Amino acid sequence: NGGSIDNYQNLFGSKFRAPGHTHLLIANKDLVKGRVGHTELTVTLAYMGGLSPVSVLCEMLDGKTGKALSISQAKEYAKNYHLVMVEGNEILKAYSNFLER
Repeated sequence: NGGSIDNYQNLFGSKFRAPGHTHLLIANKDLVKGRVGHTELTVTLAYMGGLSPVSVLCEMLDGKTGKALSISQAKEYAKNYHLVMVEGNEILKAYSNFLER
């Protein structure tokens, strides 16, 4: 159906980029009330959704510079791939409303 497994592995390897390590992060016990960081923001989303307080996150990097994408670049990426883009301030506002219920 178009190619061998070796071809697919080579294609995947040529497109997939990773720093080669994964850190385990623990959110502040008070979530975003205790610390406003990427870890707390993602775990707060899970908590508000009634899910286990566990998340996987990654930093989006520019393929040319290796630096973090700007917000405008991340929004463009989300638009191009039909993804939802949520900014930290939106999570903070939603969590504040969530706690008021």
